[in-house]
Amino acid sequence: MPLVLILAGVAVVAVGVAVAILFLRQPDPARRARGLARVAAAAMAVYVIFFGVFVAGETLTDAGSVPAPWLILAWLAPLVLLAALAWFRPDWATLVLATLTVVLVLAAVWFAADPGAWRMIENSVGPIRALASFVLGAALAALGLRRAAPAGWMLLAVGILPVAVSSLGSLDASASLAAVSFMPVICGLVFLAADRLDRQAARAASPADRVRQTRTS
Repeated sequence: MPLVLILAGVAVVAVGVAVAILFLRQPDPARRARGLARVAAAAMAVYVIFFGVFVAGETLTDAGSVPAPWLILAWLAPLVLLAALAWFRPDWATLVLATLTVVLVLAAVWFAADPGAWRMIENSVGPIRALASFVLGAALAALGLRRAAPAGWMLLAVGILPVAVSSLGSLDASASLAAVSFMPVICGLVFLAADRLDRQAARAASPADRVRQTRTS
């Protein structure tokens, strides 16, 4: 757990520095909002690469009876498909990802009610809940570039609720889940800040500016 706190602290500092530079260099609220969304997406992208390489390495060294490429594909394929859906069909993706977020929270409730059963499952097939949170977080970050507000709220839900609920059943068993949860929380807050700035900029814009923004969006 201390390592998780260290990584979370590093992520907060890095994102904070990026946001500070953005605000110093960009006075326009609308551009600040777009910049914040890009900062959140970039932070999640770096995290996805780091965590993905780590998981792939662990899988290759300890794959068990199932071939390692299939195990990697089991989480990589949904990640790519959901991220693509979020980018190309954000309205559909919002509904799909909201449903998956609810399923993830329900799985955490199940774990809290019967942690022994989940330990048996995860001991045989791996940390399903952590990987599901990881995949959802990556897809929601892609959605945040299109729909910042719903993506931000769902990222907070993915980052907070599964850990909070699962810890009621077993604090130790929630360690791997906590390791993938801090970045969704950080990025979710940044996306929500981006949405708030964007709405403030829209209210302050003149009618001509609104027409121009509509044509360029």
